[in-house]
Amino acid sequence: MHSPPTITQAAPFTLLHGKMARGQLLLARTLALVTTYTLLHCNLASGSPAQVNAGNQAGAIPGARQPLRIAVAASFKPTLVQLAESFTLNTGVQVSISAGSTGLLYAQIIQGAPFDIFMAADAARPSMLEEAGLTKPGSRSSYAYGRLVVWVPGKLAGPSTTAQASRQQPLTLMDVKALNFPLAIANPKLAPFGQAAEQAMEQLGFNPPKLIRGANAAQAVSFIATGNVRAGFVPLSHVRQAKIPASQWWLVPATLHQPIDQQLVILNNAPASQAAWLDFLKSDDARNIIKSAGYALPSETSTDEQGLDPAKSVGRAPEYQARGTGHD
Repeated sequence: MHSPPTITQAAPFTLLHGKMARGQLLLARTLALVTTYTLLHCNLASGSPAQVNAGNQAGAIPGARQPLRIAVAASFKPTLVQLAESFTLNTGVQVSISAGSTGLLYAQIIQGAPFDIFMAADAARPSMLEEAGLTKPGSRSSYAYGRLVVWVPGKLAGPSTTAQASRQQPLTLMDVKALNFPLAIANPKLAPFGQAAEQAMEQLGFNPPKLIRGANAAQAVSFIATGNVRAGFVPLSHVRQAKIPASQWWLVPATLHQPIDQQLVILNNAPASQAAWLDFLKSDDARNIIKSAGYALPSETSTDEQGLDPAKSVGRAPEYQARGTGHD
């Protein structure tokens, strides 16, 4: 028997070194602090096969058992916690997780934040870090494709939505377009899920009376979960993991926004244990965790969303086309 990892809150990284551009300084002062969690003390059963194998591998490569510090987009944090627990169980390598908006984490890494791996919610920031020479050559890769939903807890005032909810049928586009109150989204300037929400609304010609912007996708979820905002755009992973019934959410077709291509990079000076993490992400265990959380895997092909069952695995969809370039 083994005891599960203990998750403790640690002090977030503070930008202290180097001169910051005016925009980055404003960003650091105005945004909420990144939440940092540390997975500690995974005690494996003495002599277990997993422990023996990990020990043999660790002995062969210096630094192979050194803890990993992973910076991750807030929307992927719950999934990463599951991945880290399984990874630690099988390798003995501990993982600390710092979660925040992709934009804020990028700014921190530029300023020298002590991370080993950056798992973003987009492809742009990892590419920028690669171009800046801050990553190990060839390490940038896609690990998941995010999907977006409109989450409307409970029943709404409209007759169509009330009927749908009472029948436990999936929320429809008609229901979404009937929403006439403020909606929560992640900040489009910092969070890819917010940018996708903005693009989808433009494509649909949907203009809510007001948008309540969270610093990241997790904060947008919090606004809705606490009842401070009645509905909003959130990651599919949230409604999947929270087991929210399909009558309360609508899957946004991926053709309405740019693909949420979530990429990772290995940062310079990362320990040798980063190789074990990359191998783990290719395992069936890791792939199943990612898929069950509501993400598509990079190897998956396009799906016809018109007949998509919200309860089933979600694949990649056809490419987004900006309004006026062929998308009706």
